[in-house]
Amino acid sequence: FLGGRSLPWWLLGVSGMASFVDVGATALVSGILYLLGMKGLWFMWNGHIALLLTFQMIYAAKWMRRSECSTNAEWMVQRFGKGRPGSAARVATAVGALAIAIGFMPFFWRGAGEVLAGFIPIFEGQPNLAAACFFGLIAVYTVSSGFLGVIYTDFFQAFLILFLIIYVAILAFTTGTPEYFAEFAPDGWFSPDP
Repeated sequence: FLGGRSLPWWLLGVSGMASFVDVGATALVSGILYLLGMKGLWFMWNGHIALLLTFQMIYAAKWMRRSECSTNAEWMVQRFGKGRPGSAARVATAVGALAIAIGFMPFFWRGAGEVLAGFIPIFEGQPNLAAACFFGLIAVYTVSSGFLGVIYTDFFQAFLILFLIIYVAILAFTTGTPEYFAEFAPDGWFSPDP
């Protein structure tokens, strides 16, 4: 499950970055910027998300690595003991993680389906089919290759993400002009003042 604890730190870091970037959040942030303008750049900081992730990377990851736990549920037993409190915390963590995963699944399904249907001609007008194929592909490679397969796939996806960021940025800067955009932007859209 842990890839024999033999994976280099940089590969795990690249995998974490690629896993953290998803189409749903990209669509959410794009929508917020569209609605709020440059003020929307403050959105992620308002929810203390960046500070939480910093704490997670600096401290929690180190603690979990030293504990030799594989999951957050195991960490609860490590933290609260093997008795009733540890078991209750483990079950609550597992149920909470499952509920969050199930709750986010429609969000990711819709985001992936809409984006893929918009960019891949065979899925045009069929976002549910696009999402089903996408999720099926992910399920097949995850089940067949385990943790190592996911890490190496994330490594490939990181370069794909980087390429797409550069491509979209070039496309955005070459197909429109700031004057054209400013003509349609509402008053105050360019102000970053929160």
